[in-house]
Amino acid sequence: MPVEQRPPSNLVRAVVIGAGALIAAVVVLVIFLWVVNPNPAVEVNLGDDTFDAGFAEGQAAEIAENGPILYSDVSGRGQNRPMWLNHFGTDDSIGWVAFDANPAGSEPGCFVEWIAEENLFTDPCSGTDFDAGGDGLTQFSWSIDEDGHLIVDLRPQE
Repeated sequence: MPVEQRPPSNLVRAVVIGAGALIAAVVVLVIFLWVVNPNPAVEVNLGDDTFDAGFAEGQAAEIAENGPILYSDVSGRGQNRPMWLNHFGTDDSIGWVAFDANPAGSEPGCFVEWIAEENLFTDPCSGTDFDAGGDGLTQFSWSIDEDGHLIVDLRPQE
């Protein structure tokens, strides 16, 4: 019994259509990736590099009366960046210290605590003590803006 012979043009047509579809899919993918990220050199930075702690005068008075202030999360990302703020002296334009409340290498959520009777901070997880200036903890620089606000730079000092 004879076998039906199909013209070779059908096979060529199928290969051309398949190759065209593959090329079209690659072009669509490249365009999609370019639209999603047109400049791959752009660095994503979530959150602020600075924290406005409020009026320096009011914060200095609060610290003088009640001791250092713990900001439980200055990053806005859920307890990732607790910070202690302390002030020394009577001039609210100088004498500030701001430092990370989570010691380097410590477990997440293990913050140093203020012990007023001893005028020091202690790490409850390791038992390590730190002076009232937070020496040994990651320090943050600060400035007073033109409106009298205390601005803390959350990038660790180098």
